[in-house]
Amino acid sequence: MESLFLIIKFISFILNINKYFNCKLFNFKIKSSKIKKMYSQMYPSVNNTSFHMDSTLTFESTWEISKYEISKDLFLSLQSHVFHNDQNKEMGWRLTIYRRIDDDKKDDFFSFFVNLENILPEKKKAKVKLGLLNNKNEKVLFEESCIKNIHGRELCYTFFDFFGKKYINNNSDDLLFLGNLKIFCEITLLGDSNDTRNSQNLSPIINTSKLLFSQKYSDFTITVDGIDIKTHRMVLSLRSPVFDAMFNSNVQECQSNRVEIKDFNVEVVKEMLTYIYTNTCPKIKKLALELMVIADKYEINDLKTIAEEQLYQSLCKGNVLDYLIIADTYSVNRLKNFCLDFIVIHAKDVVKNKNWKEFVIRYPLLMEILLKRALKIK
Repeated sequence: MESLFLIIKFISFILNINKYFNCKLFNFKIKSSKIKKMYSQMYPSVNNTSFHMDSTLTFESTWEISKYEISKDLFLSLQSHVFHNDQNKEMGWRLTIYRRIDDDKKDDFFSFFVNLENILPEKKKAKVKLGLLNNKNEKVLFEESCIKNIHGRELCYTFFDFFGKKYINNNSDDLLFLGNLKIFCEITLLGDSNDTRNSQNLSPIINTSKLLFSQKYSDFTITVDGIDIKTHRMVLSLRSPVFDAMFNSNVQECQSNRVEIKDFNVEVVKEMLTYIYTNTCPKIKKLALELMVIADKYEINDLKTIAEEQLYQSLCKGNVLDYLIIADTYSVNRLKNFCLDFIVIHAKDVVKNKNWKEFVIRYPLLMEILLKRALKIK
């Protein structure tokens, strides 16, 4: 009875949350206007940059952030300066660091987003190296992305949970230079003359593109909405641990060489197969939410990451509740935390969403998390 009373009280508080936004409980360290500025800066309006590249261009930057800013929770996000290549001043890149608070691990984790600031008239291939520089200027905690097509002002690369605050504090003697943390970023944009060579070397799976939706050599059928799609066990097995496990067991689907997918429509399944066979995802903007879910089911982690990045780009006050529910349902914790922070920051507008009252009633556990986050209760 007591718990029911608390829930009713809690819902009552949330439904009247607008009354509380002028009180000191919601005096955030980061103002909403600054976060809005962050979003506008990530995707600014700029003039088209049109050029032909015969050679490879390399963009390098070293970004210094003070340990004090990291340790004292002084920011939710920060942006670097725009950096260029000496041979081409028209193209600019920017790093954004985003803080995620993990209450379970009692640590703050920092993710990096790499953005192209200009509009590219056509797709180019690029790869990114990201790391920290220690006090001897040596690269540590170094990661390199795969080669990827970029186009326009895309969120080109994401390095999730690149390091934690505890890691920095525990290694401060080696990492910090005059009290600052140095982040190193190198972006390699491949020239037009390199496009064919690099697209061939990008992934062995790309060479299977001619087999997509082809009956040639097919040995497995996926049925969706009454439509049969011819596929190839080897290709599916290479890209999906779920399909691989299916093909190495005695389940009915393996014996009959057929599986029926009932929880996704044919467009989503075909787009997943397009990615499996070609490493491309033409409908990612339209189907990002569904593709993240189907990629989660079949453990296609790179597709899940691409879909998740697209959701970050399209997140707004009108869809944040839907994204939060999906992220919570499928344990996409990074997106979930991003949505929670977004709602707290933009609460005055989100509570005007037509689905808000239904969300409050149907998802009390998420509401509890939101309330604790808003009140800074761990």
